[in-house]
Amino acid sequence: MNLPLTLNEIQEKLLILSEADMIEQGVADIDFRGLQDGTLNLILRNRFEKEIKESKSGPNLKKEFKKKIEALSAKKQQLQGQLNRLSGKMAEYLLATAFRSRKRFALSDFFFDVIDTSRLNLVEVRERVFVQRSDGKKMEIDVVAQSSCGRVVLVEVKKTQAKTGPTIVDDFQEKVEVYKTHFPDQKILPAFLSLGGFTGDARQRCQAHGIGWAEKIRHY
Repeated sequence: MNLPLTLNEIQEKLLILSEADMIEQGVADIDFRGLQDGTLNLILRNRFEKEIKESKSGPNLKKEFKKKIEALSAKKQQLQGQLNRLSGKMAEYLLATAFRSRKRFALSDFFFDVIDTSRLNLVEVRERVFVQRSDGKKMEIDVVAQSSCGRVVLVEVKKTQAKTGPTIVDDFQEKVEVYKTHFPDQKILPAFLSLGGFTGDARQRCQAHGIGWAEKIRHY
């Protein structure tokens, strides 16, 4: 490249760029390369924007940045969705573990607005229990806890970016009603854990259906 620099000076400048996370250094001292995510390309284009604009065949920087941002936003949304699903599954596990570890407790220890506050004596706690609606549709209940007294705790667990709305509460209430048709002799204690929170209407809907609610796992 006929640079007016010695090899040591070039090495020094490459190390500075590497430490600034503008390029990557390989295993050997002489191995360097540009970032593979396109960041370096955008940095260089931004640095020489004026020269590029004066070129008739130069790229549309604003359009390229917009596409890059849109792609990153879509990726972020996808990752957020995956994280929410994993967080929800982890919350199911933690709640079931908390139930198993305490065994004797009142459901009001974990949820607000619980109608039946008498103590439970859990003999079985299951996760992801399926019940079938009359039309054949399968419905999943996240946590089912059986007490020795014949009462059963049914819990819906959600982790979403937006707060849980009344429609989702109604969907859970439908699961409760379907479960009752399969086990008419059991007394059902429904509860809803929404790590993303509830809207005001959703909370009122919980109270109307007699569903205990919580936005975090208490007493874990």
